[in-house]
Amino acid sequence: ETLRDTDLNLWIVEPLPESSLQKKELSFLHLEDQEILKLLSAKAKRTVLVLNKIDTIPQEQALVSIEKLAELANFAEIVPVSALKSTNVEHLIETLKKYLPVHPFYFETHQVTDASERFLASEFVREELFLRLQQEIPYSVAVIVEQFEDDPKCIKIACTICVERDSQKGIIIGKKGEMLKTIGTAARKKIERLLGNKVHLALHVKVLKQWSNNAHHLRSLGFN
Repeated sequence: ETLRDTDLNLWIVEPLPESSLQKKELSFLHLEDQEILKLLSAKAKRTVLVLNKIDTIPQEQALVSIEKLAELANFAEIVPVSALKSTNVEHLIETLKKYLPVHPFYFETHQVTDASERFLASEFVREELFLRLQQEIPYSVAVIVEQFEDDPKCIKIACTICVERDSQKGIIIGKKGEMLKTIGTAARKKIERLLGNKVHLALHVKVLKQWSNNAHHLRSLGFN
C-alpha cells in the first residue's frame, strides 16, 4: 500500500555469495529478498538498487553480482557502495536527486521533524543504548516514555527500557548502575539541546519475556 505513493524506492542488498552466483532464476536470493522483489517488481523503473558492502568482496565478484541483480527487473539504476567506508555514497545521493520530483515543501522551513517530543526523547535514549552496547544488546529493545511533564524550569521525563532477558537488564544497568547512568546523562544532554530547556531524565529497566513476539506486549508498548 505504501509503495503506491512513493516517488522513488531504494532497495539495499548485500553482495551475493560466490556459491550462489551460478544459480538460476531467483534461487540466489534470500527468501526475504524474493518477497521484496515481488513487491517492487511493478515499481522497478522507480527503484534504485544499492549493492552495499562492496569493500568486503573482490571487484570481479561485485561486477558479477551487479549483472545477476540486473536480470531481476528493469531497475532505474544499480549503484554499488560501501556505507562503512563511504565509497560511492556521494554518487548514490546524486543518483537519488536525479529521480526525485521537485514540489513545494510539505512542512515549514523551520520544522525539522513531524515526530513528537515524547517520541524523540525515547529515540535519544534508544540511540545511546545502541551506541554503547551494540555488540551486547540485540535490537529487541523498546523505550517507553512513562512521564513527560513540561515545566518551564525543568522538564521531567521518565522512561522505561524494556528488554527480553534478565542478562540484558544487567548489561544495561552495568556495575553499580554506571552504564545506565552514562546512557542517561548522554541522552539527557541531547534532549536538552533539542528542547532548549533543563531536563530531569529518569530511566528504569524492565524485563518483558519475549515481548517482541507477543502481540499483547507489542500493543501495550504502542506497536500496531
